[in-house]
Amino acid sequence: MKKSGELSFMLGTVSLDNPMDRRYFVAYDPNKKVLGFVVFVPFSGGKGYMADVTRRRKDAPIGVMEKIIIQAFDAMKDEGVEWGCLGLAPLYNVVNTESEQKTIINSLLNYVYEHMNHLYGFKSLYHYKKKYAPTDWEPRYLAYYPNSFTPQIAYSLIKSQNPKGIKEYFLIQLKNIFKNSNQTRENKNE
Repeated sequence: MKKSGELSFMLGTVSLDNPMDRRYFVAYDPNKKVLGFVVFVPFSGGKGYMADVTRRRKDAPIGVMEKIIIQAFDAMKDEGVEWGCLGLAPLYNVVNTESEQKTIINSLLNYVYEHMNHLYGFKSLYHYKKKYAPTDWEPRYLAYYPNSFTPQIAYSLIKSQNPKGIKEYFLIQLKNIFKNSNQTRENKNE
């Protein structure tokens, strides 16, 4: 449902063939059909686990992912795990204080967060994670060189989200635009 390819810079994959220290939590329906799952990877020497891969069926009941995550964190807490992490909320709070320097890059990234959620659900991802009432939000940073934001950096960011290349990225965006325009026309005709 994300309008892009699989993110290639994530920490891991499902890795059923080589699970190592990953933890798998799965929800089934009464007929044993998998409704969704979350793969957790350890961090901080096993003192914490981060939700790395999350998947659910399109027809899964509302709340199935929340149930998996809450039960996983409860189970790990009972085992003595100290930290649970849901990962990043990209671009949230890019400019977080009035005293922070407002650069062109900060303004551009804030614009992307505020107005380009059709490309990637930045806001919905943040709100999804926020609803669990985390005890701590830690900032993370994107560092790049040179100081100016170049087309190569933009290409690298797009490529990281779309490993099959920029061509696939634009094809997906065109398909979404075409699909949305068809839906708009259908709604007007009703």
